[in-house]
Amino acid sequence: MSVKTTYKGKFASLNVGSVIEQQKDMYLRRVGDAGVKAMRAKTSPHDWSGELTDSIAWRTDKEASNVSKAENLIDAPNNIDSVDIGSKCKYAFFREFGAGIHGTTDGSAEFIDRMKQWFRDKIGGDPEGEDSAGFWAIVNSIRYGDKAQSHTQNKSPFVVPSIPEIITAAKHYSRIVTLGKYLGR
Repeated sequence: MSVKTTYKGKFASLNVGSVIEQQKDMYLRRVGDAGVKAMRAKTSPHDWSGELTDSIAWRTDKEASNVSKAENLIDAPNNIDSVDIGSKCKYAFFREFGAGIHGTTDGSAEFIDRMKQWFRDKIGGDPEGEDSAGFWAIVNSIRYGDKAQSHTQNKSPFVVPSIPEIITAAKHYSRIVTLGKYLGR
């Protein structure tokens, strides 16, 4: 005796390859969103201008999350099954690792301009007037002080402390993103 089974409905018309691809893309987006959220939570308390926080994004080979400036968008990963999370903002590296002693004049004018803006906003003083001695004391401390010697000035890592949260999100989303819900269950 033989038995013949015929499948009808959603499963029969399912393009499994397409569904798996959509699920993979959704998974990568969710993990990317979780990683961006974790990293931004760590930068925002220490981010005077907000530029670094706004620049943190995720990217797959197909899609990317928004950033405030296009030049800050991270490069697409080489592996099509990957999501990269981080920032290409020039301040990101120094926030993660510290700058060390300022040994060259590269970027010096921009640094001084940004420090003057910060000094006006945070201290409420005039860096080019009566408060210039205080301003230059801060600048020199950042450039050459003990924290510069130990590469810890402005160091507030955001990538490494976020890794456990990203791994947790990846495990969580891997459980809920399945093909099973498309099989007529």
